[in-house]
Amino acid sequence: MPLSVAGAQMPVTLDVSANVQHLLRAVDFAAGEHADVLLTPEGSLSGYTHEFDPGRVEAALAEVLEHARE
Repeated sequence: MPLSVAGAQMPVTLDVSANVQHLLRAVDFAAGEHADVLLTPEGSLSGYTHEFDPGRVEAALAEVLEHARE
């Protein structure tokens, strides 16, 4: 069975809310292209910092995952 893969090119920032919005748009695009998998850049949700709020990142991840399941 073939596997369709989409890739997201996006800015990676320290603003988790902005990153979520970029990821939601990428999920919508990938779904529109009937992709089975969406690849995103490293740190695409939390950004590159050691001083992030794990609770905020977990909540943001849950939001993106819920959107992807729809």
